Amino acid sequence: MKRLLSIFLLLAAGSMLLAQEPVRQSNPQWFPDRTHDPNQLRWDDFYEQNGTGRINMGGGYVGSSVAYFQKGSGRLLYGLNIDLLAVETVRELLPNRFVPVYRETALIVPLWLTLKIRLLQQPHSTLSPYLISGIGPTWGLRIHNDGDFFDALGSIQGQIGAGGFVGAGIDYLWAEDWALSMDVRYNVIRFDNPLGLEESYDGFSFSIGFMRAFDW
Repeated sequence: MKRLLSIFLLLAAGSMLLAQEPVRQSNPQWFPDRTHDPNQLRWDDFYEQNGTGRINMGGGYVGSSVAYFQKGSGRLLYGLNIDLLAVETVRELLPNRFVPVYRETALIVPLWLTLKIRLLQQPHSTLSPYLISGIGPTWGLRIHNDGDFFDALGSIQGQIGAGGFVGAGIDYLWAEDWALSMDVRYNVIRFDNPLGLEESYDGFSFSIGFMRAFDW
């Protein structure tokens, strides 16, 4: 509501000035309420505190993640990252079904302690490449799909493993407190027993998502 009121007041003030100033040409912008002058923004301010939501795709799994980062010394950021990754399991042809269905759902849930290092010290650039790494415990969950919701909760079987990753990516600042982010990582995820169809979930993954700066 405050934003709508501000926009209304700006439009009203602009219409009053039209009689005093000639009309100026302006280029169309895709995000008129998000665009910015890069010379007025700084990555140092954006990176003070921010959160990230991503879609992750890797060998044998797909899912999402959320992360929180705080600025450390220099170009270093540290944070906490949790993923929820669904992995493929065995499909079976059940009675009265025309297509095979998954009898179980398997999830990988890593909790990464993460370090992120900005590669460039260019505060007014809209692009910020970085290196990133993380390490931490990983939970593997298997859930039977038979029965209702509470039966599924009671059927959960879990195991604890460990893992880590290293990667590189780039952030694109497209508003004062919003950015796009994407990276490529090499992950190492280990369990004592196979979780799904794959014996190992080591390998490359790609992620893309949004970043939001906070001013707490």
